[in-house]
Amino acid sequence: MAEVKTTKKLDLNFKAADGKSKKISLAHAKDNLDANTVKSAMDTIVAKNIFEKDSVDQYASAKNANMVTRSVEEIYKAEN
Repeated sequence: MAEVKTTKKLDLNFKAADGKSKKISLAHAKDNLDANTVKSAMDTIVAKNIFEKDSVDQYASAKNANMVTRSVEEIYKAEN
C-alpha cells in the first residue's frame, strides 16, 4: 500500500487597498487555532500597515482564513 503524506497550512486572505486579493500562507501553524486568535493576528497585520508595494497597502482589510489540508498518495515512482 502506498504511503499518504498529509500536510496542513494556514491561509490568511486579505484585500489590498487597490481591491486585489492577497494571501499569506503559513506552513507550520498550530492545529488548535480558533477564530478569535486568527482574527486577532489578522487585525494586527492590517493595523500595522507595514506591507506596501507601489504605495498600495497590501493587507488593508482581513477577508477570511482557512486551514488547508493536502493529502498526496504516490502511485508510481521510477526506479533509478
